[in-house]
This record gives sequence, structure tokens and C-alpha cells, in this order.
Amino acid sequence: MDDRLLEKVAMDVCTRSIMLIADDGSDRIVECETVDEFMNVIEFVRKLVPEDRIVFADVATLDR
Repeated sequence: MDDRLLEKVAMDVCTRSIMLIADDGSDRIVECETVDEFMNVIEFVRKLVPEDRIVFADVATLDR
């Protein structure tokens, strides 16, 4: 039996990846190949995970 609990979900729009972070510090990465797939996963996560456990990675920008 797995006693880990989901502590946080970190979403990175630039890489279309989602990191699931457990309360024991372990993590799993979900990499989406298409924008539609990424958006579907975001929608699914938002339905099941409280907003205070969802964070978005900062968008990388280039200074010119």
C-alpha cells in the first residue's frame, strides 16, 4: 500500500510538463506532447486538486 499524499502540483507551460510532488518529497513528471493534451491534464488537475496546491512555473523571458 502506498501512503504518499499529493502535496503540490507544479505546472510548466513552456515545457508542457506537470510535476506531481508527494508529501515524502518524491515526485513524478507528466510530459505532454501536444497543447491539447497539456490543457486536458490541467483541466483534470484543477477539478481534483485544491487551488492552493497548484503552482505555475515562471515563464522564461529573454532580455533584449
